[in-house]
Amino acid sequence: MRLRQKKLDSLTITSNIKGYITPNDTLFIETNNPITQIDTTKITFIKDSLPISWKTFKKNYTKLAILFEQKEKSKYKIDILPNALTDIYKFTNDSLSVKFNTKALEEYSSINLSLVNHAKKPLIIEVLDGNKIVQQQFVNPNTTKVNFNYLPAKKYKLRAIVDYNNNKKWDTGNLLEHTQPEKIIYFEKELELRANWTIEENFIISNL
Repeated sequence: MRLRQKKLDSLTITSNIKGYITPNDTLFIETNNPITQIDTTKITFIKDSLPISWKTFKKNYTKLAILFEQKEKSKYKIDILPNALTDIYKFTNDSLSVKFNTKALEEYSSINLSLVNHAKKPLIIEVLDGNKIVQQQFVNPNTTKVNFNYLPAKKYKLRAIVDYNNNKKWDTGNLLEHTQPEKIIYFEKELELRANWTIEENFIISNL
C-alpha cells in the first residue's frame, strides 16, 4: 500500500483589523502556515500619507504583531508586498493591503467596576458585545476595582468566571474527575454606553 503525500498549502495572510482600530487593539497579520522569515523592506506603513516607524513581534508562529504608536483621528495603511513572508515550506505570500482609521478619544466610553468578591477566588471579568468578548481582565481575590476603557459607544453585557484553578480560562466539567464546570455569573443588567461617558457599577460575586 502506498500513501499519498499530503498536499502542501500555499501561504495565505490576513489581518485582524477592519475599518477601525482602538487603543486596546493590536494589529496582527495571521498566516495559515508557520513563518520562518520576514523581509521588512517589503512592508510599508503610512499614516495620513506619511511613513511611520513600526516593528514586528511574533506572538506565535502564525501570528505576527505589527507594533506602532497610535494617533487619534488618523488614517493608516499597511502594504505587504509579495515575498515579504516565507513559511516553513518555502512558500511566500501574495500582496496584502490593509486600511484602517482611529477615532477621537472622546468617542469612547469606560466602565469602572467595584467588585465584591464573596467567592474569594481568582476571577475573569469580561465585557461582551452579544457573544463576542470585547475586553477581559484577570483579577485576584483581593481586587476591588476593575476598569475597562476605550469601549465604542453601544450596549454591553458583563460576566465573571470564577477561575478556581487560576489558569486564566473557563474550564468545562470532567465526569471522570467529578468536577463541575467553572461558575459563570452574569451582571444583572445590560449597560448602554454613550460617547465620552464613564459608568460606575457594583458587581457582586456571590458565595459559591
